[in-house]
Amino acid sequence: MSRNYIVSLKSIHKLSQSFDYKLKLELTPAISEIILISRERGISFKNWLDSK
Repeated sequence: MSRNYIVSLKSIHKLSQSFDYKLKLELTPAISEIILISRERGISFKNWLDSK
């Protein structure tokens, strides 16, 4: 995830894989920007998310 955003755990609505194996983060309420998490950080981000 870019360091441009501070995201509350409660606002994460959906996590999906984009076309280039990056993770796409969808939030509630929705925002106009697309938040992508790099392949390199995606595994650790998913592990962190699972631990919460």
